Amino acid sequence: MFGLMRARTCAKHTEPWREWRNHYCGTCKTIGARYGQAARMALNHDTVFLAELLTALSSSFEQSAAYRSFNCMSQPRTEAEMPAVLRYAAAATLVLAEFKVLDHIEDTGRRRWRALGLVFSGAFQKARRDLLALGFPVARLREVLHQQSAKERGGRSFAEFSAPTAEATSMFFAHGATVVGFAGDLSQLGYKFGELAYLLDAFEDFEKDLKSGAFNAIHAAGGATKCEVVPKLQALSEQIREELERHLKPDAAAAFASRLKANLDTKLGLHLCAPKVRGGRASRKLRWTRAVEFAKGISSGSPRWRAGATVLAVAVVAYLVPSHSRAASTPSECLSLGFNLMALGSMFAMASAGSLPPVDPSVNLGGKAAKAGKGSCCGSCDCDDSVNCGPCDGCCCACESVECCSGCGDCCSGCGDCSCDC
Repeated sequence: MFGLMRARTCAKHTEPWREWRNHYCGTCKTIGARYGQAARMALNHDTVFLAELLTALSSSFEQSAAYRSFNCMSQPRTEAEMPAVLRYAAAATLVLAEFKVLDHIEDTGRRRWRALGLVFSGAFQKARRDLLALGFPVARLREVLHQQSAKERGGRSFAEFSAPTAEATSMFFAHGATVVGFAGDLSQLGYKFGELAYLLDAFEDFEKDLKSGAFNAIHAAGGATKCEVVPKLQALSEQIREELERHLKPDAAAAFASRLKANLDTKLGLHLCAPKVRGGRASRKLRWTRAVEFAKGISSGSPRWRAGATVLAVAVVAYLVPSHSRAASTPSECLSLGFNLMALGSMFAMASAGSLPPVDPSVNLGGKAAKAGKGSCCGSCDCDDSVNCGPCDGCCCACESVECCSGCGDCCSGCGDCSCDC
């Protein structure tokens, strides 16, 4: 059920990406500090979105040096260093993960899920205690979620099947508002979000559930097909957009709604875009030259970082992960990318894509070509890195001066939002 609010952006140097990273990495590090390193596997994009939403409804929080570091192993040491929003999102992540595990145990009875529940039982218990300390009605949450099986056995409609999940999500959103001192009521927003997550989970697991004989809400609702629930999912997405506009400033509401629509459309397979365009990367020599220039630039502010060995080390990191390195403002931040899982993943992806043949220079790379089905790219694509940009699978140069052109032929300013309507 997780992944509805995955952030799809390729410009690692932009403010929207920094804000998302602050909450994604912040929630992850808080989970590690509070519940152990292994518990960080429970991190999901939707509880990170909850943290983003609550921050948008209050004021931006100050993060300690441990949060600002790109080193994934750097964690806050004291509770005073952990903002309330991140502590709440971390505890919510673990509690929801516990109920997800219990749901799998009841549905499948497999030993691996029972073993997982035992391994993380201590972390789950601590998360429940943390929520209780924040005034969250954990007993009521347990009561609501324990109704899920009964609803699935005796229910007849999507509304009945999704009610426990939707109500539980509503509780997390509504109580989160009290944690940050927001006077508005987020219960309806949470309810719609939970309902959408539940139905989308059934949509994605439809074939697998039919094959295994597991319960599936779509099949159980009078033998409905996947196509029949698409309008329902889209209507819920629209209702969430309206709720976001009620509570947030226009820019924030539009950004969240756009992200939701992009992810939903991708999961529903509704993007009919031009094929991916590969190649067109800068030459190795040009990339190295730019990496050295970047290293010298961020090292010039402090005499202790001007040593040739330090500049060389920073240049190597900037060469290997050019997109991520642009987010660094100091040499120490850049060097800590060697311990950042997202940066390492990008490096391996880049190495894999490097074996692909270059794009034909005779192909028109503008928007008209994309609409004609020839693919698209941004400008000359001569920047340090070009990556797939969002659900439209266009090619995006992560340069400040270049806009991100999706495979649909539309441009998304600054690569920050690649959810173009196809």
